[in-house]
Amino acid sequence: MGQRAYADLFTAYASFEKVFYPALIGLQVAMSVLAPQGWMGAIIASAA
Repeated sequence: MGQRAYADLFTAYASFEKVFYPALIGLQVAMSVLAPQGWMGAIIASAA
C-alpha cells in the first residue's frame, strides 16, 4: 500500500469518525428522551 493511499484512507476515516461519533451520541440522547427505560424498551416498542 502506497503512502498516498494510506494518507487518503486515514483522511477518509477521520472525516467518517467526525460524523459518526456525534450521530451516535445524538441517537443515544434521542433514545433516552423518547424511551427513558432504555435501549431494550426502545427495541421492544419499535418491534411492537
